[in-house]
Amino acid sequence: MVLLMRKDLTKNDLRIYKFCQENPSEVYEMKIHELADRVYTTAPSISKLVKKLGFNNFQEFKVNIRDAFTMSRNSQHHNMFINQYAQEFQDALIKIPEIKVNAFCDFLAGCHSIITWGYGTSSSAAGYLSYNLMVLGLDAHSESDYTNCKVRSRFMSANDCLLLVSNSGESEMLDEIISNARKYGVKVAAITSKLNSTLERQADIALVYKNAIIKGSAFENISYPIQIAVIDIVLFHLSKMRRISLKFNSKEEG
Repeated sequence: MVLLMRKDLTKNDLRIYKFCQENPSEVYEMKIHELADRVYTTAPSISKLVKKLGFNNFQEFKVNIRDAFTMSRNSQHHNMFINQYAQEFQDALIKIPEIKVNAFCDFLAGCHSIITWGYGTSSSAAGYLSYNLMVLGLDAHSESDYTNCKVRSRFMSANDCLLLVSNSGESEMLDEIISNARKYGVKVAAITSKLNSTLERQADIALVYKNAIIKGSAFENISYPIQIAVIDIVLFHLSKMRRISLKFNSKEEG
């Protein structure tokens, strides 16, 4: 329902309507005399307003108010979430300097083989990274099992690399994996959101992103999609460096 600027609406009418607009769910549960008490008017005054607006009765008016403005509020919340999500996403990504991305890509390109590992949702990000590194022609493998990841270090050399993906950069598993890799001289690369975390400090090279938080929403922590976006940035630079298209998995022309 859209309220047109009508000359026959009094200041009292507009005041009643504004209250209904701001409290659609509450008004829907009210009887006409209860609304009258809340807005300091009379039931006949509300009935007159309802008729002026083209409704047959107060019940019909209430249903329209609830549906129109509840939907409008939901749409506003939806748009606010999208705008904040996009802003947080952009802020996180633009804070990653190109020079650090290039250095990270040079490091990976110089490794003979790469094993990726992550825990929880980071495991999916590590698997995505490993697959696309293979598409780009690198000897990359994803390892989701923590024990197997440690065991693999025994068969790797100083020319190889463990690429660890972790939002927090802190866990006992990471400590053990890194410690085990060091025994065999294996390099460690990291993608994490935490400066000065155990992972960031102990890695030979780390790409650090800003973890985005949308407070007060059901989807507060959006680290996973940012991990994927950071990985895509790395893959973009590697594809240019190696002149291989991720889209067609073929050499670029020219």
